[in-house]
Amino acid sequence: MSQDFTQRLKRGGRDRMERGKRAAAEQISDIAEAIDRAGAQLDETQPMLASYAAKIADGVGDLAMHLREESFEDLYRRTRVLALRHPGMFLLGSVALGVAVARFMKATAMPDIEGRRL
Repeated sequence: MSQDFTQRLKRGGRDRMERGKRAAAEQISDIAEAIDRAGAQLDETQPMLASYAAKIADGVGDLAMHLREESFEDLYRRTRVLALRHPGMFLLGSVALGVAVARFMKATAMPDIEGRRL
């Protein structure tokens, strides 16, 4: 009975993590589309910036695709290899991801009784 309960907890946790991963992939995909649209608007006036925006949008879109399609184990392995090969880029990406998550959490926070965000 104890093992059955443990297995259900593991499955439930994995299901929640998978739902969170899919939700994050959708949010990241939306960000990629926004960057792409911004780049398209810059195309006529700032072609160099538009090119950078397109490259960033492609990279962000690839991240969303990997989140959707890969298992947590694959994502972990890929992240570990990236951190070992490119520690500076990994650190910068981690900071950017942290800022994005914080902004997302702040934007989706429930208001308290006085209407302030928690």
